[in-house]
Amino acid sequence: MLELIIPAVIIVVIMFGFAIFMLKNIVKRINQNTKKYFVDKLQDFDYMIAEKEKEIEILNKKIEKLRKAKENSDDEVVVQVHKKQESREQIVYDIPTPQYREETFFRTYKTLNKEFDINDEKVLKEFIKEHKSEYEEEYQLLENFKNYFTKNAIYECLTLTSEEQLDLVKSVMNEKDKKYIEPLIQKIKVFSVVELLEQIKERMDKINPTIYVYVGRENVNYDYLGSNIKTKLFKNMSKGIMIEYQDKIYDYSI
Repeated sequence: MLELIIPAVIIVVIMFGFAIFMLKNIVKRINQNTKKYFVDKLQDFDYMIAEKEKEIEILNKKIEKLRKAKENSDDEVVVQVHKKQESREQIVYDIPTPQYREETFFRTYKTLNKEFDINDEKVLKEFIKEHKSEYEEEYQLLENFKNYFTKNAIYECLTLTSEEQLDLVKSVMNEKDKKYIEPLIQKIKVFSVVELLEQIKERMDKINPTIYVYVGRENVNYDYLGSNIKTKLFKNMSKGIMIEYQDKIYDYSI
């Protein structure tokens, strides 16, 4: 046991001595670097002091000349003390001056505004008169039938076969529905409720009796002209109205 302890103690002593040796070297190196740093800094300060002394000496000479010139009243002696002028770069902005008033545009606008003097309400009434929808009953029936199929109902239909879905649709149709739904069913090769609803939507878009009237002012509203009239604001309009009817635009505006 003693034979193991003695070598271990010797190893620890050697390691401890080596650590002390390394620590001394590190401290010595730090001291050397620190001294070198301060010596360099002192040399820099010496250089700066020498430069300042030169400047002070030059100023003293100029002051002495001025003092002598004043004492002797010698007008010919002129001592110029030049000030250091900082050169400043002149910045030139090459920005074109905007033309805030375009005379041609305003003249054209005034001419159009004068010529484009129409009665918007009269135009809309004439349009309504000429575009009385003959599909209002069909549109309403299709909308009511479409509303039978909520999201949950559609999801449940997807779990059924094509034949079962068709039987389900036929079971909820009445005689009036058959008049408009059966022609749409015949267009579908492999029946599904989703496809039928797409057919119904396309048909409703084509026969939609709603007339959308776009106006340029918030205080204008033509909804009172009929239950199928919907007024919408369109701010990119200066004067007049635009009419949207069954996927077509009728523009009476500027």
